[in-house]
Amino acid sequence: MFEGFQQRRVDVGGGLILRAWTGGSGPPVLLLPGRPNSGGRLNSGGRLNMPGRPRTPRLPRTPKTWHEVAPMLSVGFTVVCPDLSPFGEPAQQAADCVRLMAQLGHRNFAVVGPDRGAYVAQRLATDHPELVSHLVVIDALPLEAPARITCPTLVLWSTEGADLVARWQVWADAVRGVALGSGPGPIAAAPDQVALVLRDFLGGPAGPMPPATAEVRSA
Repeated sequence: MFEGFQQRRVDVGGGLILRAWTGGSGPPVLLLPGRPNSGGRLNSGGRLNMPGRPRTPRLPRTPKTWHEVAPMLSVGFTVVCPDLSPFGEPAQQAADCVRLMAQLGHRNFAVVGPDRGAYVAQRLATDHPELVSHLVVIDALPLEAPARITCPTLVLWSTEGADLVARWQVWADAVRGVALGSGPGPIAAAPDQVALVLRDFLGGPAGPMPPATAEVRSA
């Protein structure tokens, strides 16, 4: 998994250590996991301690969600696949990601998030618009009013969740929607198509778009 990538543990301040896989070269892209996994603030004994932050369930979604997409995307982009802290709300997790990217030397970057990670991605674009060049939301609903998200935005969904499209119509004209296959979400069902669509949207190296069966709609 993550062939050619480096696994790193990054101190983002306040005792929080985030694990991340990094690889490639070019404009930075932050690929968020769907749900929180590892990470935490360390007490003097080296154990997790998150005073004042509510605990959220640990679920089996990790950066490895991206293990097929990330190597393809790394041709032309610097890809960062971090864990999210298992504690805190999306706004706090977004702030953690900002510090992570700063520690890695990235001050302006694209952010991509599926399901739970989509809410963190939207918070990041809302709270730190000066840092986010592009936003991609996968199989999730809007978190904030569209006027508060100013960067170009792409929405990906599985055809099984295509009813979500109607709920995205409130978004700005800059939003594009792409339905990719069926099954357990686009990343697992069609990783090659996800990588190609992301490369196209983010302005990466030229490559063929997904087959014509992929449905494209504009919000």
